[in-house]
Amino acid sequence: MPEFQVVSLTPPQHGLRVLEGLAASGLRSVRFALEVPGLQSVTANDFSTKAAALIARNAQYNGVSHLLQASCKDARYDYSAHSRKCLLAASA
Repeated sequence: MPEFQVVSLTPPQHGLRVLEGLAASGLRSVRFALEVPGLQSVTANDFSTKAAALIARNAQYNGVSHLLQASCKDARYDYSAHSRKCLLAASA
């Protein structure tokens, strides 16, 4: 079961933003986009360009492209850039 860590206790003004590193197919991010009400955005990141393309395709297939953005970066830099703005999703 994945564990989630809230990095800010201040309620977001315009909805929650989620960042998932090491997202692979982006399935968890798709579920966030489909099942969590009031999201502002979901960023699914994977270092693999093939995985990032699959994330984008899965977002489109599931009708959540307006919320879910695929990213292909080094997760260490993505996390540090977003750490004060997002709920970070980490898999166990």
